[in-house]
Amino acid sequence: MRAWIAGVGSSLLLLVAIAIGLDRADAAEETKVAIQNAVSADTTGYARAISPRTFVFPDDHGAHPDFKLEWWYLTGNLATAEGRRFGYQFTIFRNAIAPPPDGYAADTTDWTTRQLYFAHFAVTDVEAEEFYAFERFSRGASGLAGAQAEPFRVWIEDWSITQAEDALMPLRVTSAGGDVRIDFALT
Repeated sequence: MRAWIAGVGSSLLLLVAIAIGLDRADAAEETKVAIQNAVSADTTGYARAISPRTFVFPDDHGAHPDFKLEWWYLTGNLATAEGRRFGYQFTIFRNAIAPPPDGYAADTTDWTTRQLYFAHFAVTDVEAEEFYAFERFSRGASGLAGAQAEPFRVWIEDWSITQAEDALMPLRVTSAGGDVRIDFALT
């Protein structure tokens, strides 16, 4: 009897594990399709940058949700006090997953969003000849990711480019993945 119960229990655990695996596979496929749709080239319903325009700061440092895609991109070379050299690249993208209805209207709840954020962070350790790269995805809702003009801040979870003082510069740049971390002031 115990062997039969153990066999049934093992079979149920196997079925649950398979079901969880299928759910994860389905969820992964749904996520893949959602991201492919989000980054599609269809710009119907979105504003388009087809002619010169006058920039208005600080507003234009923030998000422009009536456009489908925009990004905040930093790349450069860094050196430690001891002279060790590194290269870095840090980008946060905002991509609308649906055009704004009748112009941009505020989302209705903390979880409602038409914005998907994704980020890429890479560091090259010149001396060690090592390259590290990380990425992250999040929705532009409930404080998980976003961009604001004043005070300037663009973030995805704990990765961010943030206005450090009353003026735009210096910017504080923070990002981490695995054992790799950047945290510096960009002047």
